[in-house]
Order: sequence, then structure tokens, then C-alpha cells
Amino acid sequence: MKQALLKFYFLFAVMMFACTVAFAQKNFEGKIIYEFTDTTILKSRTEIYFGKQKLAIKENSSLGAKSLLTTTSLSEKRITDFEKGITYHVDENDRTYYEEQLQRRGIDTTEIFKPFPLKNKKILNYTCSAYQSANSSDTTENDLMAPLQICMWYADSLYYIIDEKYRNIHGLEKATNGVNIGMGLEII
Repeated sequence: MKQALLKFYFLFAVMMFACTVAFAQKNFEGKIIYEFTDTTILKSRTEIYFGKQKLAIKENSSLGAKSLLTTTSLSEKRITDFEKGITYHVDENDRTYYEEQLQRRGIDTTEIFKPFPLKNKKILNYTCSAYQSANSSDTTENDLMAPLQICMWYADSLYYIIDEKYRNIHGLEKATNGVNIGMGLEII
């Protein structure tokens, strides 16, 4: 009887372990395209490729009135390797790149984007929670972005978990808050 009971507990423990492994949070791998269009002058498209401990971010934006013949364009590509702690900035036109060590800002992530309680919405059929920008110490009176408030939407069930030491890196807020994937952005 004791042997049968021991086998039962062993089997139960193995099944519980298998269930926890099966339901563990896995990092998203794939590509998400973000597009922002202002009705007057601004167009922006960002492609983010999520890989195993690596992010590739390709941003294209153009600024110029529709009635003008000239437009200013900006194109940037960054590849972030969280295992090495390096971001590679790639200039495809010049076929050059340079490396930069990942460095945190001097303030905590929660000071950049704070959870917006009880504010949720569906984006592409994913429930997303709102995080609102807070006034940070790195803005100045002459900074054009200083008066803007930004609301980031992060998917509750899409994960891209990165090491805590890299969760406060400038430019990564659009992709991940360190745990969940960014699904949208609103300027309020």
C-alpha cells in the first residue's frame, strides 16, 4: 500500500511539474509593425523584430507639409543584443555601423511610464493595459516633447521579458516595458 501511495505522489509531482512548464510564460518571437500618421505632416513606421534576447528596430519617418515639394526623411536601424549588452546602430546607406553599450537612464522605469489604473482596451484582439508617461527629470523647458503626455498600451498576454538592468533603456519603451509587448501609443 505504501509503495502504491509513493508511486501516486511521484506521478502527481511529475504531472504538476509538467503543467507548470507547459503554462510558463514564453517570450514572443516575431515581427510587429507600428504606424503613426498625422493628418498634416508626420508619417512614421517602425518595424520591431523580436528574437531570442535580441531586438531589431527599424524606424522610418518623414516630416513635411503635403503641399510642399520637399520632405525631411529619417531612417534608423538598431539591433539590441541583451546577452552582450550592446546595441548596434546600422546605417544601411553608408554600409556602416557602430556599437553602443546598453546604459540605463538615471531614473527608475516607473518614473517614465506609470500604470494607468483600470484603463484597458483591446488592440488586435489582445487586452492591453495603459501606462502613462510621467514628467521626467531629463526634460528641459526648451524640449519640444516636454508638454506631451504619452499613453503606451502593453498587451497583458504577450510577453517579451528582458533583464531588469535593461528595462530603462531609452528607445525600448515602444517595444517592451520589460515584461509585456507594446501594442500602441497615444499622444494625449
